[in-house]
Amino acid sequence: METIAKRYAFISYNHRDQEMAKWLQAKLESYKLPTEIHNEFEHSRYLRPVFRDQTDLNAGILSEELKKHLISSKFLVVVCSPNSAQSKWVNDEVNYFLEMDRADRIIPFIIDGTPHSTENECLPPALRNMPKELLGISLREVGRQKAFVKLVSKMLDMDFDVLWQRHKRQVRNRMIATAVFLSVLLALLYYLAVPLSIHLTINDEEHYLPMPESAIVTVCGTDYQLSSIDTTLVVDNIPGYFRGRKIDVAFKSIYYESVSKEYRMGFGVSNSQKLDVKRDSTFSVFGGVVYDEDGIPVSGAAVELDGMTTTTDMDGKFRLELPIDRQRETKRIIISKPGKATIVRDDECPDRELKYIIK
Repeated sequence: METIAKRYAFISYNHRDQEMAKWLQAKLESYKLPTEIHNEFEHSRYLRPVFRDQTDLNAGILSEELKKHLISSKFLVVVCSPNSAQSKWVNDEVNYFLEMDRADRIIPFIIDGTPHSTENECLPPALRNMPKELLGISLREVGRQKAFVKLVSKMLDMDFDVLWQRHKRQVRNRMIATAVFLSVLLALLYYLAVPLSIHLTINDEEHYLPMPESAIVTVCGTDYQLSSIDTTLVVDNIPGYFRGRKIDVAFKSIYYESVSKEYRMGFGVSNSQKLDVKRDSTFSVFGGVVYDEDGIPVSGAAVELDGMTTTTDMDGKFRLELPIDRQRETKRIIISKPGKATIVRDDECPDRELKYIIK
C-alpha cells in the first residue's frame, strides 16, 4: 500500500478563494519556528509541508489519494467564506476530518462572511454545530497579519501575545535590515553611478609673456584643449568610483614646462583645484653674433639688454640669461663699440642666433 509523507496541514477551500489559499500556504511554509520549540521538529524549523489540493492533486473530491493526504495532515485549515459555505467538497473534507475524531485539529480561517448568519454564512455545514470557542480566526476582525499569527499560535499551542510580539520584532528587524540595505545600495549607487566634476584653475603668474595658441590638459587619460592659460577647466564626467581617490592631471604646452600631478578627490560631487604652470627656457636666453661691414666677427663690443650688459667674445658672440621677471616677447638691445655707430633695435627673445652688423 502506497504511503503519503506526513504533512503539517491541509488547506481546504473553494476555488473562488484560491488567491487567499495560495497566500496562506506560502506564509505557513515560510514561517520559521521559534527557537524555544524548534527542537520538537527534528526534520525542519518550518511548518512544512502544507497541502493545498488544487495545487498538489488533480483527483476528484475525497478520492482514496485525497483521503490519504487528509489522514497524513496534522491540522485541517478551512478557508471560510460564503463560497466555501456552499461547497460540498469543502464540507466533505471537514466531515472526513471529524470522522477521524480530530475536531480539535480543525482551524477555521474566516476571510469573509459571518458565522451562523442567514444571509452571509461563511461556515460549511459540518462546522456550524462546533462550539463557538472553536470557530477559529476572523481576518476581518484582526487583520491579515494578526489572523495569520493567531493561526500559527493555535497550531503550535503557544500564547498568541508571545508570537505576536515576536512577529512585530521580526517585522521591525526586517524594516531595519531593508533600510540598511537601501542605504548601502544608495551609497553604492552614489559612489559608482554619480559622476564627479573638477574645476581646475590653470594659473600662470608671468602674464607679460606671450600666450600659446593652445595647451593640453589631460584628466584621467582624456585630453582637453585650452584656448588660453589663465582659465578654469571644468571636467564633469569623472567616474564616481574616484571619490576619495587620486586622479592624474597633466599639462603640456609650448613655452611651458610639462606638469604631472595627482589630486585627491573629495566625497562630494564637485571639487576645485589649482594648477600652477611655469614657463620653460624659451624666453630666458638672448644671444647673437656681431660682425663688421666685411663680415668679420667683432670682439669686445658692449651689449646692453634691459639694464644687463655683456661683451662679445673673440668670435663676436654674446649671450645673456634673463630671469623670469625680465623675460619678454621682445627686447630692446643696444650694441656699441668705440669708433662704430651704436645699434639700437627691438628683437624677439626666442631667437638666440641673431646677427648684428656694426658700422
